[in-house]
Amino acid sequence: MAALVAGRRHSEAVIVFANAKALVYASTLVLSVLSCVALLTPILSGWLNADGRTALLLLIVGVLASQVGGLAEMIFRATGRFATGTSTAVSVRLLEFSGWAVGLWIDGSFTAVAGWGLAFRLIGLIGLMVFGSRSQNSFNYGLRAASFAGIRPLLLPGAAILVLDLYAIVSVQGVTLVAAAALGPSAVAAFNIYRTISRTATQATSVLSTPLEPELAAAIGRSDTSRARSAYQQGRKWTLLLSLIVAVIAFGATPLFLPLWTHGQVQWDPLLAFALLLWAVVVSAWYMPRALLRAANRHIGLAVWALATAALGLVIEYLAARLGGLHGLAFGLLPSEILIMCIAVYFASMELRVGLPTSPAFRTTKRTDR
Repeated sequence: MAALVAGRRHSEAVIVFANAKALVYASTLVLSVLSCVALLTPILSGWLNADGRTALLLLIVGVLASQVGGLAEMIFRATGRFATGTSTAVSVRLLEFSGWAVGLWIDGSFTAVAGWGLAFRLIGLIGLMVFGSRSQNSFNYGLRAASFAGIRPLLLPGAAILVLDLYAIVSVQGVTLVAAAALGPSAVAAFNIYRTISRTATQATSVLSTPLEPELAAAIGRSDTSRARSAYQQGRKWTLLLSLIVAVIAFGATPLFLPLWTHGQVQWDPLLAFALLLWAVVVSAWYMPRALLRAANRHIGLAVWALATAALGLVIEYLAARLGGLHGLAFGLLPSEILIMCIAVYFASMELRVGLPTSPAFRTTKRTDR
């Protein structure tokens, strides 16, 4: 959408948005039905009491509602209002947190906490959607311009984005399961503390890479390859530098605040901290290549490799943990991450060398030079 709006192809952007809405609405409906069925299964019925089941249902409704609310963020990104959209979306999350606090104060039950949080979240999402489409009359939430023919080209790129998100989940949460299976619950507690510290380096990197993605898409939409190349190269340089700076600061500061944070229960382990901070820097190194490929709608190949790399990574991490304990697990994160980083950098370099697409609106054709 950002590429089409920047390329003054507003009518095409409206059609793409309508088809995206239809896809989101349909997936939300399917997930809603599956969630209700799952809550009625004997497994969950026996595991959760009535209060727990109701709270879980309300939380699921909140997550599904956010899918629809995410459409408003698409409008912000496409119309050059990324900062406004992001700050408004964060305000919605803070509003939901306030609802949880209100529910806890009024009643204290799981259902009350989830219910008040959902109510506040829905109020915030409605405000986000109204604010997002204000003065953008052609971007509404109807489906008049949607069609099955228009939805079909969205499926593969959409699935690729889902796979990349799944890779991130496996990379962060999957290793927790590996640590538990290979080393036990006590090791998980220590490992997660050090990994949380290391994640500060990657989170800091997203401050630059995330807002640059719509800018890259806009430059591609205007066929301004030189601007896209410059933004990518500068973004890649500064994101890597920022992650290195944050990693060094985290390494130096952790011995000071770790005893306070853990009440002396977790000891300072410089080798473990070094391995995980090195992993965080490697993760940061392919944020910008991924942003460029997503902006150019050329991320499908990367998603396929990410899926294979995630599976390979879990095997390597488990074997490394069995052989080397926590240190082995930490260093075991590096091979798969370095592999996907090299693949992402290569794909992005190929796009810049061959030439970015001048009409990237959800084009799924593959290059013949790969």
